[in-house]
Amino acid sequence: MNKLQQKLLDLKISKKLPFWCIAPALIICVFVIVFAATGFGLGIDFTGGTEMTVMIEDNTKNEHDVLEILKEKGINNVDYIQGVTTGGQNGIRVQYKNVNSDATKMKEINDSAKAALESKFGVKVDYTNRSSTASADLVKKAFLSVGIALILILVYIIIRFEWLSGVAAVLALLHDVFIMVCLTVICRIPINSSFIAAVITVVAYSINNTIIVFDRVRERKKQFDKNKIIYNDVADEAVAMTFNRTVFTSLTTLIMVIMLTALGVVSMRHFTLPILFGLLAGTYSSMFLAAPLWAAMQNGILKYRAKQYAKYKAMK
Repeated sequence: MNKLQQKLLDLKISKKLPFWCIAPALIICVFVIVFAATGFGLGIDFTGGTEMTVMIEDNTKNEHDVLEILKEKGINNVDYIQGVTTGGQNGIRVQYKNVNSDATKMKEINDSAKAALESKFGVKVDYTNRSSTASADLVKKAFLSVGIALILILVYIIIRFEWLSGVAAVLALLHDVFIMVCLTVICRIPINSSFIAAVITVVAYSINNTIIVFDRVRERKKQFDKNKIIYNDVADEAVAMTFNRTVFTSLTTLIMVIMLTALGVVSMRHFTLPILFGLLAGTYSSMFLAAPLWAAMQNGILKYRAKQYAKYKAMK
Protein backbone atom coordinates (compact mmCIF):
# COMPACT_ATOMS: atom_id res chain seq x y z
CA MET A 1 0.00 0.00 0.00
CA ASN A 2 1.49 3.37 -1.02
CA LYS A 3 1.61 6.57 1.04
CA LEU A 4 -1.43 8.12 -0.66
CA GLN A 5 -3.56 5.07 0.07
CA GLN A 6 -2.41 5.09 3.68
CA LYS A 7 -3.34 8.77 4.02
CA LEU A 8 -6.78 8.01 2.62
CA LEU A 9 -7.21 5.23 5.16
CA ASP A 10 -6.12 7.57 7.94
CA LEU A 11 -8.73 10.07 6.74
CA LYS A 12 -11.53 7.64 7.74
CA ILE A 13 -13.72 8.62 4.78
CA SER A 14 -16.71 6.49 5.77
CA LYS A 15 -16.98 7.96 9.25
CA LYS A 16 -17.13 11.46 7.75
CA LEU A 17 -20.13 10.82 5.50
CA PRO A 18 -22.09 13.82 6.91
CA PHE A 19 -19.13 16.07 6.03
CA TRP A 20 -19.09 14.82 2.42
CA CYS A 21 -22.78 15.72 2.14
CA ILE A 22 -22.11 19.41 2.83
CA ALA A 23 -20.98 20.36 -0.71
CA PRO A 24 -24.00 18.72 -2.43
CA ALA A 25 -26.31 20.32 0.15
CA LEU A 26 -24.89 23.80 -0.58
CA ILE A 27 -25.34 23.29 -4.34
CA ILE A 28 -28.94 22.20 -3.75
CA CYS A 29 -29.60 25.31 -1.62
CA VAL A 30 -28.32 27.58 -4.41
CA PHE A 31 -30.41 25.62 -6.92
CA VAL A 32 -33.57 26.14 -4.84
CA ILE A 33 -32.95 29.90 -4.77
CA VAL A 34 -32.29 30.10 -8.54
CA PHE A 35 -35.22 27.80 -9.34
CA ALA A 36 -37.58 29.90 -7.20
CA ALA A 37 -36.47 33.02 -9.09
CA THR A 38 -36.25 31.77 -12.68
CA GLY A 39 -37.60 28.23 -12.97
CA PHE A 40 -35.94 25.35 -14.83
CA GLY A 41 -35.05 27.17 -18.03
CA LEU A 42 -36.40 24.43 -20.31
CA GLY A 43 -35.28 24.59 -23.93
CA ILE A 44 -37.54 24.44 -26.99
CA ASP A 45 -37.31 20.63 -27.08
CA PHE A 46 -39.46 20.59 -23.93
CA THR A 47 -41.48 23.80 -24.25
CA GLY A 48 -41.99 24.03 -28.00
CA GLY A 49 -40.17 26.51 -30.19
CA THR A 50 -38.56 27.38 -33.49
CA GLU A 51 -35.13 26.86 -35.00
CA MET A 52 -34.44 29.30 -37.85
CA THR A 53 -31.40 29.32 -40.15
CA VAL A 54 -30.39 32.44 -42.12
CA MET A 55 -27.79 31.73 -44.82
CA ILE A 56 -25.52 34.75 -44.20
CA GLU A 57 -22.00 35.13 -42.87
CA ASP A 58 -21.81 34.82 -39.11
CA ASN A 59 -20.52 38.01 -37.53
CA THR A 60 -21.50 40.36 -34.72
CA LYS A 61 -23.31 42.84 -37.00
CA ASN A 62 -25.38 40.19 -38.78
CA GLU A 63 -26.30 38.48 -35.50
CA HIS A 64 -27.40 41.83 -34.08
CA ASP A 65 -29.53 42.57 -37.17
CA VAL A 66 -31.16 39.12 -37.01
CA LEU A 67 -32.05 39.58 -33.35
CA GLU A 68 -33.44 43.07 -34.01
CA ILE A 69 -35.75 41.81 -36.76
CA LEU A 70 -36.98 39.00 -34.50
CA LYS A 71 -37.65 41.51 -31.72
CA GLU A 72 -39.72 43.60 -34.14
CA LYS A 73 -41.87 40.49 -34.66
CA GLY A 74 -42.33 40.04 -30.91
CA ILE A 75 -39.70 37.29 -30.54
CA ASN A 76 -37.55 38.14 -27.51
CA ASN A 77 -36.94 34.81 -25.77
CA VAL A 78 -33.98 33.57 -27.86
CA ASP A 79 -32.21 30.48 -26.45
CA TYR A 80 -29.09 30.90 -28.55
CA ILE A 81 -27.71 32.25 -31.83
CA GLN A 82 -24.63 30.78 -33.50
CA GLY A 83 -22.84 30.29 -36.78
CA VAL A 84 -23.38 27.06 -38.76
CA THR A 85 -22.27 25.54 -42.06
CA THR A 86 -24.94 23.84 -44.17
CA GLY A 87 -24.26 22.34 -47.60
CA GLY A 88 -20.95 24.17 -47.78
CA GLN A 89 -22.60 27.53 -47.04
CA ASN A 90 -22.19 29.59 -43.91
CA GLY A 91 -25.22 30.70 -41.97
CA ILE A 92 -26.61 31.86 -38.63
CA ARG A 93 -28.90 29.60 -36.64
CA VAL A 94 -31.19 31.06 -34.01
CA GLN A 95 -33.38 29.11 -31.61
CA TYR A 96 -36.26 30.61 -29.67
CA LYS A 97 -39.34 29.58 -27.71
CA ASN A 98 -42.80 29.93 -29.21
CA VAL A 99 -44.36 33.25 -28.24
CA ASN A 100 -47.87 31.99 -28.96
CA SER A 101 -49.38 28.61 -27.99
CA ASP A 102 -51.68 28.63 -31.02
CA ALA A 103 -49.89 26.74 -33.83
CA THR A 104 -51.57 28.76 -36.62
CA LYS A 105 -50.68 32.14 -35.08
CA MET A 106 -47.12 30.98 -34.35
CA LYS A 107 -46.74 29.94 -38.00
CA GLU A 108 -47.86 33.42 -39.05
CA ILE A 109 -45.26 35.00 -36.75
CA ASN A 110 -42.51 32.72 -38.06
CA ASP A 111 -43.51 33.33 -41.68
CA SER A 112 -43.48 37.07 -41.05
CA ALA A 113 -40.02 36.88 -39.46
CA LYS A 114 -38.78 34.69 -42.32
CA ALA A 115 -40.04 37.17 -44.93
CA ALA A 116 -38.47 40.12 -43.08
CA LEU A 117 -35.09 38.37 -42.85
CA GLU A 118 -35.15 37.38 -46.53
CA SER A 119 -36.04 40.96 -47.48
CA LYS A 120 -33.27 42.39 -45.26
CA PHE A 121 -30.44 40.10 -46.35
CA GLY A 122 -31.66 38.80 -49.73
CA VAL A 123 -30.82 35.21 -48.75
CA LYS A 124 -32.62 31.94 -48.08
CA VAL A 125 -34.19 31.47 -44.64
CA ASP A 126 -35.50 28.12 -43.35
CA TYR A 127 -37.15 27.23 -40.07
CA THR A 128 -38.61 24.26 -38.23
CA ASN A 129 -41.17 24.51 -35.45
CA ARG A 130 -41.70 22.08 -32.57
CA SER A 131 -45.12 21.99 -30.97
CA SER A 132 -45.68 21.90 -27.21
CA THR A 133 -47.59 18.59 -27.62
CA ALA A 134 -44.56 16.86 -29.15
CA SER A 135 -42.39 18.43 -26.44
CA ALA A 136 -44.61 17.03 -23.65
CA ASP A 137 -44.26 13.56 -25.21
CA LEU A 138 -40.48 14.01 -25.27
CA VAL A 139 -40.46 14.87 -21.54
CA LYS A 140 -42.34 11.66 -20.71
CA LYS A 141 -40.00 9.54 -22.81
CA ALA A 142 -36.95 11.26 -21.29
CA PHE A 143 -38.04 10.49 -17.71
CA LEU A 144 -39.01 6.96 -18.74
CA SER A 145 -35.63 6.26 -20.34
CA VAL A 146 -33.68 7.50 -17.31
CA GLY A 147 -35.98 5.59 -14.92
CA ILE A 148 -35.60 2.33 -16.84
CA ALA A 149 -31.82 2.79 -16.93
CA LEU A 150 -31.68 3.23 -13.13
CA ILE A 151 -33.89 0.18 -12.50
CA LEU A 152 -31.78 -2.03 -14.78
CA ILE A 153 -28.59 -0.78 -13.11
CA LEU A 154 -30.07 -1.58 -9.69
CA VAL A 155 -31.00 -5.12 -10.79
CA TYR A 156 -27.54 -5.69 -12.32
CA ILE A 157 -25.66 -4.60 -9.19
CA ILE A 158 -27.94 -6.62 -6.88
CA ILE A 159 -27.23 -9.73 -8.99
CA ARG A 160 -23.50 -9.09 -9.18
CA PHE A 161 -22.94 -7.89 -5.61
CA GLU A 162 -25.75 -7.52 -3.04
CA TRP A 163 -28.92 -5.49 -2.62
CA LEU A 164 -27.37 -2.84 -0.34
CA SER A 165 -24.62 -2.26 -2.89
CA GLY A 166 -27.34 -1.74 -5.49
CA VAL A 167 -29.22 0.72 -3.30
CA ALA A 168 -26.02 2.67 -2.50
CA ALA A 169 -25.03 2.75 -6.19
CA VAL A 170 -28.45 4.03 -7.31
CA LEU A 171 -28.47 6.66 -4.55
CA ALA A 172 -25.02 7.81 -5.73
CA LEU A 173 -26.31 7.93 -9.32
CA LEU A 174 -29.34 9.95 -8.27
CA HIS A 175 -26.94 12.34 -6.53
CA ASP A 176 -24.93 12.68 -9.76
CA VAL A 177 -28.00 13.37 -11.89
CA PHE A 178 -29.56 15.78 -9.39
CA ILE A 179 -26.33 17.76 -8.90
CA MET A 180 -25.98 17.84 -12.68
CA VAL A 181 -29.50 19.27 -12.97
CA CYS A 182 -28.85 21.78 -10.17
CA LEU A 183 -25.64 23.13 -11.73
CA THR A 184 -27.27 23.26 -15.18
CA VAL A 185 -30.13 25.35 -13.81
CA ILE A 186 -27.78 27.55 -11.75
CA CYS A 187 -25.67 28.28 -14.85
CA ARG A 188 -28.84 28.99 -16.88
CA ILE A 189 -28.13 26.35 -19.52
CA PRO A 190 -31.30 25.38 -21.44
CA ILE A 191 -32.50 21.88 -20.59
CA ASN A 192 -33.26 20.18 -23.91
CA SER A 193 -32.93 16.81 -25.64
CA SER A 194 -29.12 17.03 -25.64
CA PHE A 195 -29.30 17.37 -21.84
CA ILE A 196 -31.09 14.00 -21.64
CA ALA A 197 -28.31 12.49 -23.76
CA ALA A 198 -25.81 14.05 -21.35
CA VAL A 199 -27.64 12.55 -18.35
CA ILE A 200 -27.53 9.05 -19.86
CA THR A 201 -23.84 9.53 -20.70
CA VAL A 202 -23.06 10.51 -17.12
CA VAL A 203 -25.13 7.65 -15.66
CA ALA A 204 -23.19 5.14 -17.79
CA TYR A 205 -19.85 6.70 -16.87
CA SER A 206 -20.53 7.11 -13.15
CA ILE A 207 -21.87 3.59 -12.63
CA ASN A 208 -18.64 2.23 -14.11
CA ASN A 209 -16.56 3.97 -11.43
CA THR A 210 -19.00 2.90 -8.72
CA ILE A 211 -18.94 -0.75 -9.83
CA ILE A 212 -15.14 -0.75 -9.58
CA VAL A 213 -15.40 0.50 -5.99
CA PHE A 214 -17.96 -2.18 -5.04
CA ASP A 215 -15.83 -4.82 -6.72
CA ARG A 216 -13.07 -3.90 -4.26
CA VAL A 217 -15.62 -3.93 -1.44
CA ARG A 218 -16.49 -7.52 -2.33
CA GLU A 219 -12.82 -8.48 -2.40
CA ARG A 220 -12.09 -6.88 0.98
CA LYS A 221 -15.14 -8.49 2.61
CA LYS A 222 -13.64 -11.90 1.87
CA GLN A 223 -10.68 -11.02 4.13
CA PHE A 224 -12.96 -10.77 7.17
CA ASP A 225 -14.86 -13.35 9.15
CA LYS A 226 -18.53 -13.06 8.17
CA ASN A 227 -19.58 -12.08 11.69
CA LYS A 228 -16.68 -9.74 12.31
CA ILE A 229 -16.75 -7.45 9.27
CA ILE A 230 -15.86 -3.83 10.04
CA TYR A 231 -17.85 -2.17 7.28
CA ASN A 232 -16.24 1.28 7.59
CA ASP A 233 -12.79 -0.27 7.16
CA VAL A 234 -13.93 -2.30 4.15
CA ALA A 235 -15.39 0.82 2.48
CA ASP A 236 -12.31 2.93 3.25
CA GLU A 237 -9.96 0.29 1.86
CA ALA A 238 -12.05 -0.03 -1.32
CA VAL A 239 -11.95 3.74 -1.87
CA ALA A 240 -8.18 3.88 -1.21
CA MET A 241 -7.49 1.01 -3.62
CA THR A 242 -9.50 2.62 -6.46
CA PHE A 243 -8.60 6.26 -5.81
CA ASN A 244 -5.81 6.55 -8.40
CA ARG A 245 -7.87 4.76 -11.02
CA THR A 246 -10.90 6.98 -10.41
CA VAL A 247 -8.89 10.21 -10.51
CA PHE A 248 -6.87 9.39 -13.62
CA THR A 249 -9.77 8.05 -15.70
CA SER A 250 -11.95 11.00 -14.71
CA LEU A 251 -9.16 13.47 -15.41
CA THR A 252 -8.50 12.19 -18.93
CA THR A 253 -12.22 12.39 -19.74
CA LEU A 254 -12.57 15.84 -18.15
CA ILE A 255 -9.71 17.23 -20.24
CA MET A 256 -11.48 16.26 -23.45
CA VAL A 257 -14.86 17.58 -22.26
CA ILE A 258 -13.26 20.87 -21.13
CA MET A 259 -11.64 21.29 -24.55
CA LEU A 260 -14.94 20.67 -26.33
CA THR A 261 -16.64 23.14 -24.00
CA ALA A 262 -14.02 25.83 -24.54
CA LEU A 263 -13.73 25.44 -28.32
CA GLY A 264 -17.22 24.28 -29.28
CA VAL A 265 -20.17 26.33 -30.47
CA VAL A 266 -23.04 27.30 -28.17
CA SER A 267 -25.15 24.21 -28.91
CA MET A 268 -22.12 22.01 -28.20
CA ARG A 269 -21.60 23.73 -24.82
CA HIS A 270 -25.24 23.04 -23.96
CA PHE A 271 -24.28 19.36 -24.24
CA THR A 272 -20.74 19.32 -22.83
CA LEU A 273 -21.22 21.58 -19.80
CA PRO A 274 -23.87 19.31 -18.20
CA ILE A 275 -21.56 16.35 -18.90
CA LEU A 276 -18.74 18.25 -17.17
CA PHE A 277 -20.97 18.85 -14.14
CA GLY A 278 -22.07 15.22 -14.12
CA LEU A 279 -18.51 13.89 -14.40
CA LEU A 280 -17.39 16.00 -11.44
CA ALA A 281 -20.41 14.86 -9.40
CA GLY A 282 -19.84 11.23 -10.42
CA THR A 283 -16.17 11.32 -9.47
CA TYR A 284 -17.08 12.87 -6.12
CA SER A 285 -19.80 10.30 -5.36
CA SER A 286 -17.60 7.35 -6.39
CA MET A 287 -14.90 8.42 -3.95
CA PHE A 288 -16.83 9.92 -1.04
CA LEU A 289 -20.46 8.79 -1.14
CA ALA A 290 -21.11 5.34 -2.66
CA ALA A 291 -19.00 3.10 -0.37
CA PRO A 292 -19.61 5.23 2.77
CA LEU A 293 -23.37 5.01 2.11
CA TRP A 294 -23.09 1.25 1.84
CA ALA A 295 -21.13 1.10 5.12
CA ALA A 296 -23.64 3.38 6.86
CA MET A 297 -26.56 1.18 5.77
CA GLN A 298 -24.75 -2.00 6.85
CA ASN A 299 -23.98 -0.46 10.25
CA GLY A 300 -27.58 0.68 10.55
CA ILE A 301 -28.81 -2.87 9.97
CA LEU A 302 -26.38 -4.21 12.56
CA LYS A 303 -27.59 -1.68 15.14
CA TYR A 304 -31.21 -2.50 14.35
CA ARG A 305 -30.60 -6.23 14.74
CA ALA A 306 -28.71 -5.67 18.01
CA LYS A 307 -31.58 -3.55 19.32
CA GLN A 308 -34.15 -6.17 18.34
CA TYR A 309 -32.06 -8.91 19.93
CA ALA A 310 -31.76 -6.88 23.16
CA LYS A 311 -35.56 -6.51 23.26
CA TYR A 312 -35.96 -10.23 22.67
CA LYS A 313 -33.54 -11.07 25.50
CA ALA A 314 -35.30 -8.62 27.82
CA MET A 315 -38.67 -10.28 27.13
CA LYS A 316 -37.23 -13.66 28.13
